Amino acid sequence: MKKFIASIFLSIVVLGISLQSACSKDEENEIEKIVEVDRPFISFDPPSALWYFRTAPDSILIKMKNGLPPYTITQNSSHINARIDHNWLILYPRKGPWHTEPIFDFINIRDQSGNINAFNFMVESLMNRYDVANSTYNLKLSGNFNVNYDTPIPIPSEIRWDEFESHLLFDVEFDLGPRSGELYFVLPKVNSTGAYIDSNSLFVARYKDSTGVSRYLIAPNSDQKLTFEKLGKNRIECSLDIDLEESYQGVNYQYNLKGNVVIVK
Repeated sequence: MKKFIASIFLSIVVLGISLQSACSKDEENEIEKIVEVDRPFISFDPPSALWYFRTAPDSILIKMKNGLPPYTITQNSSHINARIDHNWLILYPRKGPWHTEPIFDFINIRDQSGNINAFNFMVESLMNRYDVANSTYNLKLSGNFNVNYDTPIPIPSEIRWDEFESHLLFDVEFDLGPRSGELYFVLPKVNSTGAYIDSNSLFVARYKDSTGVSRYLIAPNSDQKLTFEKLGKNRIECSLDIDLEESYQGVNYQYNLKGNVVIVK
């Protein structure tokens, strides 16, 4: 009888332990499920990066958070070298040839749970090119020969502003009725208010006279100034009131070019 009672007691103890073990496993599974559900996705601080080709830093530090460390790089970019140091993503911008157009790219980061997130970056150019055809020109040349520079000829022309070098190039050909003309100037020292025509600059207006001969009018180095109402990546608004001179067949002629241009991307 005592053996029978002891056997029943042992069975009850074993059953209790089994039930407790099962409950513990259920609780552990539940905790794991909660952790998996509540664990945030991989994030970056800052969330993205921007730099310029010719002024790129030596390195950029990105803090990686959330997810399940450690992290690994699964897809790299040809525009950078990258490595991971604990929870830091370290970018090393390449110093290779710079481009005139911005580059958008990314690298993929994976955590130990298999989640992948992309870190996006952009490499900008400090060389800005503008749309010659869709820009607006309202320029009147007065003097020995009066013309309006207002309708560009659809041939390869160029307007570009190099922010890195503070350099503005304007080279546009115009339809001057039966003749063609060109306005060309290079200003190496441009700022947000304007640029002076000095010994380091070149400002030339060209037109063809009635005989088809090209005449060149040059701005003297007299610190005349072009004024910018706006100087930006997407838009330049410029006012001019420039005196020009020409020496042709032993005769000196005086001109004035006045008006404004609105240059757009």
